[in-house]
This record gives sequence, structure tokens and C-alpha cells, in this order.
Amino acid sequence: MKKLLYILFAVFMCLFLMACEDNTPYIGENGNWWVGDEDLGVSAQGPQGEKGDVGEKGDKGDKGYTGKDGKNGESVEIVDITKFTEGLVDTYFIYFSDGTLTKYTVTNGKNGEKGDKGDKGNTGDDGKTPYIGENGNWWIDNEDTGVLADYSQDDRKISDGLSFETISINGIAGMIVCDYDGNDADVVIPNYVGAVPVIAIDNDAFQDNTKITSISFSKNMVYLSDYVFDGCTSLGIVDFNGAQIEKIPNYAFRNTALKRVELPEKTVYLGEYAFSGTYLEEINYQNITHFGSHSLDGYFGHNGNYVYLDSNVEYVGSYAFDGVFVYSAYTSKPQNWADNIAGTSEWGCVTYGCRKNDEYIYAVIGTKATVHHYIGKDKRIEIPDRLSNCDVTRIGYGFGSIGENRYKRYDTDLNSANVSIVLSELTVLEEVKIPDTVTEIDHGTFWSVCTMIFIPKSVNKMSYMGDLSEFRYYAFESSSYPTFYEGFIAENDVLTSTTWLESECRTALEINPDKVKYNSKNKSYYYDELLGYSLLASMDYASENLVVKSTFNGSQVYTIRSNAIACLDWEITKTIKIEDGITKIQSKAFRYIEDVIFIYIPKSVSVINAYGFDSNVYCDIFLIEANSKPSEWDSYWAGQNTSSKEIQYSVDYGDITNVKATDNFIYIVDGTSISLLKYIGSSSTVNIPRKIDGITVKTIKTGFYSGSGTRYFYIPNNITKIENRAFVNTSSSTFYLYCEAASQPSGWASDFYYNSYYSTTTNYKTIYFSRTFDY
Repeated sequence: MKKLLYILFAVFMCLFLMACEDNTPYIGENGNWWVGDEDLGVSAQGPQGEKGDVGEKGDKGDKGYTGKDGKNGESVEIVDITKFTEGLVDTYFIYFSDGTLTKYTVTNGKNGEKGDKGDKGNTGDDGKTPYIGENGNWWIDNEDTGVLADYSQDDRKISDGLSFETISINGIAGMIVCDYDGNDADVVIPNYVGAVPVIAIDNDAFQDNTKITSISFSKNMVYLSDYVFDGCTSLGIVDFNGAQIEKIPNYAFRNTALKRVELPEKTVYLGEYAFSGTYLEEINYQNITHFGSHSLDGYFGHNGNYVYLDSNVEYVGSYAFDGVFVYSAYTSKPQNWADNIAGTSEWGCVTYGCRKNDEYIYAVIGTKATVHHYIGKDKRIEIPDRLSNCDVTRIGYGFGSIGENRYKRYDTDLNSANVSIVLSELTVLEEVKIPDTVTEIDHGTFWSVCTMIFIPKSVNKMSYMGDLSEFRYYAFESSSYPTFYEGFIAENDVLTSTTWLESECRTALEINPDKVKYNSKNKSYYYDELLGYSLLASMDYASENLVVKSTFNGSQVYTIRSNAIACLDWEITKTIKIEDGITKIQSKAFRYIEDVIFIYIPKSVSVINAYGFDSNVYCDIFLIEANSKPSEWDSYWAGQNTSSKEIQYSVDYGDITNVKATDNFIYIVDGTSISLLKYIGSSSTVNIPRKIDGITVKTIKTGFYSGSGTRYFYIPNNITKIENRAFVNTSSSTFYLYCEAASQPSGWASDFYYNSYYSTTTNYKTIYFSRTFDY
């Protein structure tokens, strides 16, 4: 057997030597061996012998004894190969170590002369890209090839209009989607075309297609081109369908409508601008080791607007996570990470040396721990006093914050129909209790809204609270404020003044958190007093009609505290109603309120301190149940310019429950009639309505209109009552009143018009009766 193997090896060596001389033998069409152009006349296969008869099966013999091991055989080796050439015949003599000899002869072909190079042919016509027609066949141009594009290996409904070309990527052969001219908004790419896998998508197939809303990949996909879905502004769903894609290339999903992406488990690479300008709320980036520049620069952040990078991340480019809080397990910036991976704004902070458990991202230095970010799911939390057996002494940057991207995104949506949803998502935390082991609170710790933060006496350093300060409430246990710093505590830039606390923050001193109770129904915090409760803070920013309750847990609420109701400046809250039973309103209880139609104050409110309604409270009219200003209301109860406020007394709470508004009028619905309270439009011509929502308008109340300049009022004959001083002229310009009635009705007060500038009921008034007008 070994000898036979050596013979075959020798034959192989001979063939190799002949190949080196360009005399490689081959099997011709006639079945013979050929060398060059010469038929050797030797069949490449010997004649097949006749099949013999099958013999009878013999009896099974007895098992024999096992013999002794035989002597090892001696190997046979090639001793020498000798070549003799005579004419075109090469003869090889192969000598073996056992004395045997094998002779092999090869006849070479004649060397022909090389012919002249032929002329260059004409350029062929451009090829036609095949595509799948409506009948499921492959088509070229307008011709049906009759070849079925088989999708039988796919249980999804494949989209029409896809065009393919053959491609080979890293040794993998298959089809690439090169074009799409179909009408499906939900595009499905087949796993196979016939038996050929679909492995790639070219950028020309979908880039800047603004119609597609979803894409389902081939499960065999391994490659995407740069810019493949760039500019697909309606694309909101991507189903990778188990594809084995390692790289999301440059600009792949830039400026799309994606909010959630589930990357394939094998994906480890995000190219430059891969998801730039796409405000993702969720993406499983945990397996990514390469984040290209701007790859996630519009990212809201995983589970609460943060990014945590473990020690497996090899590269992070500039602005990869612009606008979110970035925390890294590395103790310092790796050499090949960019300096500005989180951008360059004050929000663009990167914190190194971090650890992570189920609820917190934190760092440990020596025996002290800093809590950097809360990542749990609860809205009301108490920070632990120890982590990893170390005292928690500091609250770090971005602990309970929304981040720049989320804030900018939702700041543009607050006037939408989903205000309550927007505010809910902006509210990262509702309540935070800080342990008395903490001595420092860093810059930007609580960038969020609707959050009550309890700060213990132990805190002696606290950074400036940054934007959105007025939308949070800081309850200090101490009777005085800690030392405040501008920017990060590490910069030690002490603020020279804390006046910003008055203008930008909602705070209270000497607050015991154990006495604070929360009502989730109206998002309000109440403080347990000896005889009842006071309203500490309302965090209800989404109510169109805000009601200040006078009871809580079955007990009376007597007082509205300073800073309790503030920052209603998103054009959401239209009315504020204080329930009967409230007795006192502290100074600056109401602050930063804009575009409120009215604020109602019941007769039970006997005390309002100076600036109880601060000067920056803007409402069209104060509706007061008392007949006149109570004596214990400070003269500046509505701010320094109280005299310029629109105030209407003797308004019953029963009426106020039915107060409504249009773009131009505040009115009361009383059964089958409407009374106009206030004109809130801006036109110099006022058309008093005949009906609102099908209900007849009958009355115009005192204080309905007050202003200067020439004005024109059209009063239809459905107005049967006008109260005294309903129309107040504050200048020497004339008010013109056009009335459908033939004469002044008896229900109109004699002084329904009044000129406050000259103290007269007749001057600068021109009234016309029996006028007709159509509106």
C-alpha cells in the first residue's frame, strides 16, 4: 500500500514539473489524456470489467486466537528521479528504496508562435437591472424572463418594486437590494431570491425616501451601505429580523423618525452620524465597542437620559452622545476617546470611575461615595446613606436630570394636545430625600420638573441649580441656606449673592420631611400643622383649570405657603380657583403665572400678605367673592400695581364653577343664559355675541371692558341686562355704542358706561339705537 502511495506521489510530482513547463496534461473531449495540443491516445479511464456473480455466503467460522504483533514494516522512499529527453518525449525513471523502478513517459506539444493582438471590440450596451414583476417572475426592462423569483422560504409578505443585483461581500455571495420603486410604506425585504440569500442594501435603494414608515430586513443581511436610510424622515420602525449585521455604517439612520431600536446582538460598531438627528428614546447599545463621531448625538438616553460605558468600549468619537449625561467605568479618559464625547455645552459632562447597580450609578474614592445618577424605576426615592460600604457624602452632576436633548425636544411640544404626557416624561423624579451623610450637592443635579427635594442640615455646599430651577421645590431642613457656588463645586467659585433664590427658585426653610404629605391626585405637597394642613407646593403644571383644595386627608387646609404655586407659564393653565375654607395666602404664594384668564378668591380668605400674588402674576381678571377688599389684605396683595389690576367683587362661587372662555370672552353659563364677564380680545371693534355654543347671551357684567382709545361696540337686542360700569373708558377718546334696541332697555343700569378719566357717565360716549347689523 505504501508503495502505491509513493507511486501516486511520484506521478503527482511529474505532473507538477510538467505544469511548470506549461505541459500540464488534461482530459480531452474524447476522454483521452492530452498535453498541449497533442492527443496522447491514452484513455483517462480503463475499460470496466464485467461484474462477477455474487458468491454464496459461507458459514461463520470460529473465533481464532489473537496472534502476536508482527514486526514493524520498513517504509519505502523515493531514492532518485531521472529525466531523459529525446525530441518531444520526456522519460522519467523513479527509483525506490526497495529496489523497484517505475518508468513514466510524457510527449510534449510543439511551441507555436504567438499571434497578433486582435482589434478592440465595440463597447457593449448597458446591462438592464433585473427586477421582480407583479407576476413574481424576474423581468429585464419590459421583458418577462419566465423565471420565478421564489420567496417560498419566507412567510412574510414581500414588497413589490425591489430590484436586486448579485454581490460578494467578504466571501459571502448573495443579492444586494439596489433600488426600490414600490408603493409600500411598510417595506419587507425577502430572505432569499430563489435559493440566493439577500445579504445587503445599497444606499441608492432608500436614501431620502420620505414615504417609507417601516423596514423589515432579510435575516441573511450582513451589510448596509453608508447613507442607506439617511433622510428617511418618516421611518419609525426597523425590524432587523435576526440579521447578522456587525456594523451600522456612517449616516445609516440619520434624520429618521425612529424612537426605539433593537440592534442585532452581533452589532458592535456604530459609524459616524449613524443615528444623528434621530431622537432615540431606547437603543440597546450595551454590545457596542465603537461609537463613531455624532453616532448618537440626538439620543435621549437609556432609561432616564444617561449613557453608561463599560470597559469593553474601545472607541468613542466627538459628540457621540451630545446632550446626555455620560458615565464610564474607566477611571480616566482612554487615549483614543475624543475629549468632547458628550459635546461642549454645560450639559455635556463625562464622569469617569463609575460603578453601577440596579438603582444607581456611583463612584467611590477612598471611604466616600458620590451618587451620580438614579437609574431605578421609582418616582419617589430616598437615597441610601451607604454604597459599597462607604458613606454617601456627595450628590453628583445629573443625578435626577432630563438632559439637554429631551428638554429641547419637549420644550417645543408643550403647547401640543399631549401636554400631560410631555410633562409626565419630563418628571424624572417626584420626590427625593437626601441622607444626612451628604455634605455637597453638585451643579445640575436636578434638571427636571415637578420634583420635591429634601435637603438635610448636613449639606454645607451646594452649586447653582441651573435652568428649570423654578420648576422644582427645594425644602431645606436648616433655618438658613448653605454656601452656594456657581458651576461645579470643584471650581470653588462662591456666589456673592443669593438673590437668585428669590427670583429663580422655589424654596422653603425649616422643613421636616416627615411632616410633608403627598397627594398624587392633584400632585400637591401638604405640610402637617398643629390644627390642619398648609399647601407647601403644587406640582400640577398640566391642569387647564387648577383648583386649590381646602381639604386633605379629611382635615382642613388653611394656608397657601410662599412659593406654593408658580411657573404656570406654558400657556396651559387658564383658570385658578381657590376653594372655600382657605383663610390665608402668604407672600409670593403665587409667582410666575402668565396668560391666566381669571383667579377666583373666596370670602373665607381673610388675609393676603404683600405680594401674595406677585407682580409677575398675569391674569385677565381677579374674581373675588367679597363685596370689597377685606381689611387684612395688604394694599400690595396683588403686587405693587394692584390698582391697575382688573378686579371684580361680589362673584359667587356657584357662578365661578360655570365660568368658561372663548378667544375673546370670559363668561358664565347660568342654565339657559350666558353672562359676559370680560372681553379679552384685542380688536378696537367688539361684536357682542348673540349666542355661545347655542346658549343666548343676555347679560354684560360690571368690568366687562376697560380701556382707552376710540372703541366701537355692537350690542344686539338679546342683551337685556348691562350692569353698572360694564364699559369703562379711561381716556378722552370716544366709545361708540351701536344698539339694535329702539331705546335703552330698563334692565340696563343708568351708569353702564363710565369715564374714569373725567368721572362722568355721559362724556365721550356716543350711543345709537335702532341699528341693524348682521353677524
